[in-house]
Parts: sequence; structure tokens; C-alpha cells
Amino acid sequence: FFIFSGRMGSRRFLQFMFANGGLYSAREPPLALTLYCAQDKTQEFWRDPVSDELFGGKSTVDVRFVEEEVDEKNFYAPEKQGEVDEQRGRKPRPAPVLRVTNGNVVRLQETVEEPTIRTSRVLQISGNLSKELPKEQPDVTRKITNVGYASLMSHKFMPAMNLSQFDALEYRIRIMDGRKWISNISCSGDHDGEMFQALFSGSGGWCSVIIPFKKYLLTSRGVPIEQDHKLEPTKIATMGLLQAEKKEGEFKIQLDSIRALSLERMSVHVRYDPAAGCDEEEEK
Repeated sequence: FFIFSGRMGSRRFLQFMFANGGLYSAREPPLALTLYCAQDKTQEFWRDPVSDELFGGKSTVDVRFVEEEVDEKNFYAPEKQGEVDEQRGRKPRPAPVLRVTNGNVVRLQETVEEPTIRTSRVLQISGNLSKELPKEQPDVTRKITNVGYASLMSHKFMPAMNLSQFDALEYRIRIMDGRKWISNISCSGDHDGEMFQALFSGSGGWCSVIIPFKKYLLTSRGVPIEQDHKLEPTKIATMGLLQAEKKEGEFKIQLDSIRALSLERMSVHVRYDPAAGCDEEEEK
């Protein structure tokens, strides 16, 4: 069982500093920036996980590293960058592998594909949600009624993280429980209990969950705030994951990494062959 403490590792901190603009004056910032990676030797990104057990509830949460086969084929990656893509975003079809035996040509296999599966360490978040209320309520006016949740949040970024060069987060993740999860982001200057949140789900395999910043909604203790507040990427204070589906039972996800993406700049760098026409593009 792993307990995370401390702050962001020095290597990741330098990456954040480069992403914050000043150190990129001589060149363009990257299209993608890794914020967290489960394979890093130093793990100082996360706080201890919490659940309603902290307030007398029965939900539990466990966070640990496990060795898993990670299939990268569904992770997001632009097909081509900085050049014309004649395949219009598709991978070119590999040539068949042929062998000559006794004067006859034998086709060994139809295509040759690069391996996409690697065995590596990932962060596993699992536990059990319970909606059972505490038998003994605290001696306060407001009783505990909000149970059935568990979360994992980063340490507070000091100073606030500036992701103004990016417009989305990518979770390289495996959602193994069929549940809906919540991506949490808090910004410096927000009131206590306020959090920008976005729902996501998955089908059980490894995939990229990409959430544009504009899709995050400001909430106060889980309740959406009606005012039109937009996430400010220059003031990101913490980020994390929340399971609060209010459905009793087990939950489990595995996390490979978190990246900040510039989808806008990626769309500029990935260019298509204009001679190929637009009919196929409209069908996508």
C-alpha cells in the first residue's frame, strides 16, 4: 500500500516551469506536456486518498502500484506533425510479408503491425462505495448526509500551475468498473468547496480520456453553480479524480499518466492533403 507525500518531483517541476511561458521564449511550447506518470521513480504528486470514512461513513479506498499490460493502441496521438498527411489521418497499410519456398511465393501474414502492448507500473485506485450513514452523528447542527464517495487529489501546486499554452487534459486510463468518474480541478482564489468538474466513463480497456478545459463546470460541494464561470488555466491549484456515483459496490480504475494537450495547435500541425478532397472528411 502506497502513501503519497511531499511535493512535485524536481524533473516534473522543471517541465511545468518550461510550460509556463518564460523559458519557451526561444521556441514554441510543446503540443503535449506530461503532468503525471506512474512510471516516474519519484512519486510526490498525490495526497493520501480520502473517502466518506473520514467522517464516519463506510466507503473505502485503496491506492497502490500494480504491474499491468498497457495497450497503447487507443491512446491519443496525432498521426503526422509538421508535414502533409497523405493518408488523411489513417495509418498507412503495411506491405504483406512474403517468402519464396521451392519457387513459390508464400504470404506469411496479411500485415505487420508494431507492438502496442507494454508491461509497466500503473497507479490503481480501487475500493468500495457505501451509502450507509454514520450511526453516531457529530455534535454539530449540520448532520452528515453526503456519503458514498472516494477521491484522490494532488498536492496543492505552489505557485499555481499555469497551463495557458494548453486547452485540454488527457487521462491515459483504464476504467474497469463501468462507472462514471469525475475529473476535479481547483483554481487558486476559489472559495472553499468550489471545484471545476467534468464527467467521463470508459469501456474497460486502456484509452485516452480527453477533456477540454471548456467542458469543466464550476460546482460548490458537488452542486453546479449557475453563474457562467470558466476554468482559468493560469490558476490551477490542484487536480484529481472522484468516484461519487452513489451506487454501492466496488470500483476500480488504473492510471498510466496525465497530460496537458494543446488541441488547437495540434490541429494546425496535423495537415491533410488538399488533393484528396473533402467527402471523406465530412463523413467522419
